[in-house]
Amino acid sequence: MFWGDVVNIGLQVDDPDISLRFDSDAAAAAATRQKLLEDAARKGYIVAPDHLPFPGPGIREDGYAYTGVPVDYVNDAVEK
Repeated sequence: MFWGDVVNIGLQVDDPDISLRFDSDAAAAAATRQKLLEDAARKGYIVAPDHLPFPGPGIREDGYAYTGVPVDYVNDAVEK
């Protein structure tokens, strides 16, 4: 799932309450991050935040926090 600016630095995956000056509403941004991290961990999809390295991580709930899980990228496209 493409996340755009939901996460600006990797630390926000570990602690979604961390906000930057780019968050015009820090409380709303933190709540959005928390909701999306919870959803990704529960459903197991890979995320693509604009500001993290490619490929984006899988998200896992790790007790009271979230952790980005590295995902191997394989281009298995076939040319016709």
